[in-house]
Amino acid sequence: MNVEHRPDRSSPATEGFSFVFPALWPNRRRARVLAMVVLYSLELDPGDVEEKTAEVLQMLGPARPAVLERACYLVAGVLQHRSELDAIIQRWAHHWELERLSPVTRNVLRIALFEYLHDGLDLALVIHEAVELAKAFAEDDAFRFVHGLLDQLRSRRA
Repeated sequence: MNVEHRPDRSSPATEGFSFVFPALWPNRRRARVLAMVVLYSLELDPGDVEEKTAEVLQMLGPARPAVLERACYLVAGVLQHRSELDAIIQRWAHHWELERLSPVTRNVLRIALFEYLHDGLDLALVIHEAVELAKAFAEDDAFRFVHGLLDQLRSRRA
């Protein structure tokens, strides 16, 4: 698999955050990664969304128009519905305070919940994509936490 490393392009908001972008990732996954990095950056260093997006794109390289459009849609949607998404995470994250979750894990969950609740994506796809993002970018066992929390959607639907 063609993997592109960009360790030399970091900013204070993304310092210590390693980026590995398989070239074969589909557009929607690339958009999720871009959205997650922008949201992560905004948490560490609040600022203008457009400026943060430009910083991230400068660090990662240009994105296809469809990827950028989808990423901006996800960022805007998560920011608009953040309190609702955080309330769901907090309610289902038994014995975990939202602030104890890493910014990466929080934003993976926010994107997944937004895509399911407000974008109408299939639950199995949402869970799969969130787990893959957590495996690629979050702490070692975060993907299990992400899967467990999002799997509660399945049990609540049944």
